[in-house]
Amino acid sequence: MPNSKKNKLAILGCGWLGLPLAQSFVNAGWLVNGSTTRHEKLSHLGENGIQPFLINLGAMDAPENLRSFLEADVLIVNVPPGRPESEASTYQEKMEVLATALRQSLVKKVMFISSTSVYADNCTVHTEESLAFADSNSGKRMMAAEQVFNQLPNVQCTVVRFGGLINVQRHPGRFFNGKTAVANGLAPVNLIHLDDCIGIIDKIINNNLWGQTFNAVAPSHPDKETFYTLATQKYGGISPSFIREKLEFKIISSDKILKTGYRFKHPDLLNWLKETDK
Repeated sequence: MPNSKKNKLAILGCGWLGLPLAQSFVNAGWLVNGSTTRHEKLSHLGENGIQPFLINLGAMDAPENLRSFLEADVLIVNVPPGRPESEASTYQEKMEVLATALRQSLVKKVMFISSTSVYADNCTVHTEESLAFADSNSGKRMMAAEQVFNQLPNVQCTVVRFGGLINVQRHPGRFFNGKTAVANGLAPVNLIHLDDCIGIIDKIINNNLWGQTFNAVAPSHPDKETFYTLATQKYGGISPSFIREKLEFKIISSDKILKTGYRFKHPDLLNWLKETDK
């Protein structure tokens, strides 16, 4: 990540992905603003060389704080809708609050971290040009948020649609540990390792790949039964059982990001599992 001058990056959401992402840019010589919604996390951000900000877009009683946070060259929006419906239902409002602040800021480059949940499970391969979008609430929310940032005037926005995020700490062996008769066992998985999440974001920023949309999923798509059975064994859990059927599914193509010259650190997730201990 060569960087001859002190560029400044703001990362909204320094959780499982955002924190190590921020650390990687700090290590590369960037100045990094990082946000959290929890007061107790501020000191941890500071200890990692990140300028900490307490920002809750659902309770914007400190707009000055948000303005200071947005004093950056690049903004990464890394805030998922959340699982409780009460929280997810206000997601669009939160993104609109951020978009309003962005219009009043000097930020010209925005990366929105989206999800492959925007694509329909219609038994096909999805490229970034696919128009088959999901009917799920989560998929609709992510798509609406993408549009909020893509429509900002005078801002170059790149959208990154990640598959399911995994690493040793978020071990896939936990997902179906001990479960029985798991449906759709022959459906392909669409996952990506944390190392590649960071690598792809780095590739986009440092190669100025703005104004685009990228799928970000490992090129390998083993079926659920094969992948999660091995994952559970490596995790030391109770092997799940799957119904050997292939119902609704999707395969997310990573060809576009590969054409940029990016090379996956973990292209074969079965090999990664075989080489990984809990």
